Amino acid sequence: MFAAEFLAVEYPSLRSTAGANGDRGRDGEVYSIDGAPSIGAQYSVAQDFNAKIIGTLSRLKDEGLNYTHLIYATNQYIGADGDKVRERARVDFQVILDVRDRSWFLERENTYPQRAAASERLIARYADPLLAASGLRERTGTALSQDDGRVALLHLALENRDVETDRSLTRSCFDALVLAALHDTDSANTKTLKQLQEDVGRRVPTGVEGQVEALVAGTLKRLAKKGPIKHLRDSDSFHLAYGAAEEMKAKAAQFLLEENEVGDELRSVVEDTLGSDRAAKLDLAELRNSVEAVLFDRGEAFVATVNNGVPFQVDPDQVAGTLQRRKLPALVNLNELTAIVLAVLRTANVAVRRHLARLGDAYTLFAFLRQTPDVQKVVVEIFSEGDIWLDTSVVLPLIGETLIDDPSRREFTLLMRAASDAGLRLHVTEGVVEEVERHLNRGYVYASTNGSDWRGRIPFLYTAYVLSGGLPSQFNDWRNEFAGRSRPEEDVSDYLEEEFSISTRSLLHESDNAPLELRAALQELWNEAHDRRRTESSIRHRLVAHDVENSVGVIQYRKSLARSPMGHRAWWLTVDKTASRLGVYIKDRLGSQAPDSPTLSPDFLAQLIRLGPLRKAIEHETLIDLPSSTDMTLFDYATPALLAEAESVREKTHTDSERLLKRGVRDEMDRRRRQLGPAAVGGARALEARVLSAIEGKPAEASNAESSPVV
Repeated sequence: MFAAEFLAVEYPSLRSTAGANGDRGRDGEVYSIDGAPSIGAQYSVAQDFNAKIIGTLSRLKDEGLNYTHLIYATNQYIGADGDKVRERARVDFQVILDVRDRSWFLERENTYPQRAAASERLIARYADPLLAASGLRERTGTALSQDDGRVALLHLALENRDVETDRSLTRSCFDALVLAALHDTDSANTKTLKQLQEDVGRRVPTGVEGQVEALVAGTLKRLAKKGPIKHLRDSDSFHLAYGAAEEMKAKAAQFLLEENEVGDELRSVVEDTLGSDRAAKLDLAELRNSVEAVLFDRGEAFVATVNNGVPFQVDPDQVAGTLQRRKLPALVNLNELTAIVLAVLRTANVAVRRHLARLGDAYTLFAFLRQTPDVQKVVVEIFSEGDIWLDTSVVLPLIGETLIDDPSRREFTLLMRAASDAGLRLHVTEGVVEEVERHLNRGYVYASTNGSDWRGRIPFLYTAYVLSGGLPSQFNDWRNEFAGRSRPEEDVSDYLEEEFSISTRSLLHESDNAPLELRAALQELWNEAHDRRRTESSIRHRLVAHDVENSVGVIQYRKSLARSPMGHRAWWLTVDKTASRLGVYIKDRLGSQAPDSPTLSPDFLAQLIRLGPLRKAIEHETLIDLPSSTDMTLFDYATPALLAEAESVREKTHTDSERLLKRGVRDEMDRRRRQLGPAAVGGARALEARVLSAIEGKPAEASNAESSPVV
């Protein structure tokens, strides 16, 4: 038994207790010369380790086995989650519990020859069949219909994970494709150059004649010289070197362990969203396929944006569209599934988020390769320098993220840091500064009135503050960190400059000097948009003026710099739904001479930084922490009842530590927001349908939803 072989190094007298009459609740014990062993061992693969451990301790007590120590060995990852059950074992059973979880075994694999040998036997018996191409196809790239593409996707994910930031994407992609084609080869099972060229060619169906063949031949020559590939000159065939094959197995095994973590996180999200009873009836494999389907479409959308300039953003409506085009898993409706997928993509689990981001990168590269074998040539044509003006919908999350303790979870902050490090210049207009200050003030008014007689959506930053554990009566103290009483707009401007290198820079001159027909068209569009949002007439003209300044101003500013849809050096970064349709609207109004859309989405910018020329200037840790999704919709649709629950949880939490108090409220609110998820998705999608109907001139059902998210 694998666990026993690992423990025997530390406990030579460890003996198995399994027998014909049962094991009396334990799998082994350390022999004692006096016949009264004090150390027992339990080996388990149970996912619910709490229940298993307590059940074992109770059984041992009933059997009269008075151990002072119990070693619990498991293939599950437990970590700090085992603190409570260790304490219970000590207090209720007077037993010292020693948890040996997955990380314990991984960290000690090669510490002794016996452990290394046990690991090799385990790999040969269980892992090798799973790590073979046939096994990987079942676990990887489930959004792809063709089996041979799934192993290629895995290698794209593994290659991009370790790739140097200044390395050609074309080179790294073909390294991955060639290694995928050689996945199961060895000295007795080789492939010829022609076979490898045909194999890779099936995955890269485009390019000029002979281009793929030449790239494969060049890759083989380079990798054979460097060592991971062996070239048998007698037969002119190739296979993986033994060392490279073993290294690949280790990487693939780590990848599959991370896949298991994704599954664990998915299970947790489903239970929080739907409840344990419904979650137990669902097929998690089908739900996992849904997550990958969204990553697949995200990759396709990124490539489409590079080609046509139409921005994409992962939001409830886009995710629902992806899921609706595929067969929905049984026992779950579209809004529920959409909420689950979005929650997994934006999980607080850093390891899961990084893994999904790498998988998303692989799907994006796969989408590129289906259109061109020379990925590098395409991405270098995308902008690598320039100016970006930020919309209010992007600035508000930056402020809200100051409430998040873990820097790796500050998605918009990470994105702005990476953009600045890459050399992009970030700006806001005076109008955006005004909107941010007014939003902070609205939060203060809401807090002061306790929401009584409040009409419209609860201010985003007030929601963020309360759900992160803040005391409503102290919201104004927090607000004052960004905007004081005397010169609030100047304070906001200074804060953005000091914390994020975001300068305040006007676009009024550019907007005022734009062609009259362009300015008139966009002013009409923004008037209609704010009318649909039921914006109060007293402030509508200010918001319209701000949106016109940004959209028209950026177009005019970059007018002479256009090279291709994504080659401009000036952009407007926004998640506003109306802004995302500017390109189509302008062309409908102004015809073939219409300028390209000025809008850029945070999701596109994050993916561009991860894969494009900007990545060369970014630290590796920052790159891998960039988010796959920056959608804030589910957070924005919090209800007054949820805020009241936050205050109730705060009152019921007994601790003198403000930090622990806030953490307890935050964690509980995260769980309850997952329960709110399907309703929030429904609200967001209803708003989207209403907006689209208004744009198309079709009747739509009345909705109480207010404006676009976070603004």
